[in-house]
Amino acid sequence: MKLKCVLLFFIVVSNVSATNRAQVDVISVEYPPYTSKKMEGYGDVIRLMNTYAEEHLLVDIKPRFLPPARADKEIQDGYWCLSTYPPKQNYKGAKFVPLSDERVGLTLIRVTRNEAFEWEDLSVYEGKYVALLRSKTQTVLQSKMVEAGLRLVYVGTMEQGLSMLLKQRVDFVLGDQKTITESTVAQLNKDKLQISTSTLHEAGVGFYYNTKCQTKLFGTLAP
Repeated sequence: MKLKCVLLFFIVVSNVSATNRAQVDVISVEYPPYTSKKMEGYGDVIRLMNTYAEEHLLVDIKPRFLPPARADKEIQDGYWCLSTYPPKQNYKGAKFVPLSDERVGLTLIRVTRNEAFEWEDLSVYEGKYVALLRSKTQTVLQSKMVEAGLRLVYVGTMEQGLSMLLKQRVDFVLGDQKTITESTVAQLNKDKLQISTSTLHEAGVGFYYNTKCQTKLFGTLAP
């Protein structure tokens, strides 16, 4: 009887150990509907990441929401494993894992006008103010806008940027189609907002991982 109890205890402990996976933070910022602590499942990307983690990662994930500048600094410092916030293009040691075939077209949003919203040369908006998520260092896209003569106004969330736009404190917000269709501020003012047909940049839907964490995350089967 004692032997059976010992064996049963060993089996239970073994099963608990087998399912007790480490939990790793995912650096994220408020960018609904892709990532948001106010949304069910923390947004589209986090939901996709959870499914991916169950099938491909050796760890469970937990989103850790930070202001954009703080997220940028933590990535630059190198003490991270997973992030939905993009590292700078010159950052060495980060790899991107796509989670869907969707492409996000980053462009400009303005208060609705009757004429088409498009451009061939971004410099036609020289001197205009554009709100965008704050970052510690300037990205290639930000440099492109500065070179065209736009004036950058950094904000902590997309909601803050859209509120400033509606109050005419800025001329544009850097965003995408889902910024209009799914953010709370935009939903309440969707007839007042217009997104350009011209695109500044395209990005994939997915996450980044630090190659220093490759074995911890994937074992020997890294993508």
